[in-house]
Amino acid sequence: MIKCSDPLIADAADEPDDAIVSHLPAASQLDYDVPAGFSVTGMSASKANLKALGATGLDTNFGPADGEINFNTEFSFDFDNRDGVDSGSMDFETVAAHEIGHILGFDSVVDQIAYLMDQGQTGSVLMTPLDLFRFQNGPGTDPSTPAEFTMMPRSLVPGADSFFDDMQNEILMSDGLSHQASHWRDNLGIGIMDPTLSYGEVSLLSESDLRALDLIGYEITAIPLPVAFWLFGSALLGLIGFSKHKRAGL
Repeated sequence: MIKCSDPLIADAADEPDDAIVSHLPAASQLDYDVPAGFSVTGMSASKANLKALGATGLDTNFGPADGEINFNTEFSFDFDNRDGVDSGSMDFETVAAHEIGHILGFDSVVDQIAYLMDQGQTGSVLMTPLDLFRFQNGPGTDPSTPAEFTMMPRSLVPGADSFFDDMQNEILMSDGLSHQASHWRDNLGIGIMDPTLSYGEVSLLSESDLRALDLIGYEITAIPLPVAFWLFGSALLGLIGFSKHKRAGL
């Protein structure tokens, strides 16, 4: 079932700081928490993420583009943040980099589960590579050893207090109810994959953003910020249901 773990392990083999990837669960070992009526029957990944993991033939089967980004024309965008961003505008570079992050694979099945629950439905779902690092905060669910990382359940329940855990870092994730689960916890300054952005605000790629992408298959090249927005060097365009909202009180 968990076919993505093999290319993830192969990708991380030459990176000592990614050793935890070798402890990802095999299909027979995978445990996960889902709401009643749901089951996990496999994995899915974005086209760009599959390319990073070495998949071939994707452009032939699905076309050369990895997606597209649609920008809401109701928002005013500032296209050059070098001199700051106008208080009544959204920073275009932040929004674009965030959306590219989703297409690269910063995505969680918890959003699909939350949507189905909202519709009064249940069913089978597919985890994402990022979900393999999603755990719930609490006794018996928070791994502290490689063996526990393998065996403890992945947290796929909307509303759960979940975090991204690679045995080096525990980074709070959005719970899928207050904001979409395919993000860091809101308004903590964790990284560009924060679910909200204020007018006049600039957000940069963080070590947390890069660590997540590193572990799901990407090779990270160090380039000084803010040019690091473009460090991936492949004009990936995509949209995975993310919307920018003005934060309350700002």
